Amino acid sequence: MSTLRALERRARWARICLRACALCAAALGFLLLRRLFGITCLFKFVTGISCPTCGMSGAVLALLEGDFSGSLASNAFALPVAALIFSLIFPELWKQKPFLCAATLILAGNLAYYIARMALGVI
Repeated sequence: MSTLRALERRARWARICLRACALCAAALGFLLLRRLFGITCLFKFVTGISCPTCGMSGAVLALLEGDFSGSLASNAFALPVAALIFSLIFPELWKQKPFLCAATLILAGNLAYYIARMALGVI
């Protein structure tokens, strides 16, 4: 029985590591698109329309450089949405009601923020 639990625990950590690697690979792919081809948003590049997370990449890069005001200017929802993306590594969080409610509020707020910026012509 303890061997089975140990195997389940290893499998759980292996899944977490795989998700983390996939997230890092996506981030690396994004950085390569940005550096090599100047593509800052794949959605806008393909469709010509700003996506609901418009300005997110610039905001996250500003955060990584320590420029909090620049991050807010690019997209005020960058930090909460980035935290939600990071939380995809741990799917058990998404099964908890308080977390799911917070995630819903963050995504709804981001959508309202996107609509307001589109209406004002900011993006």
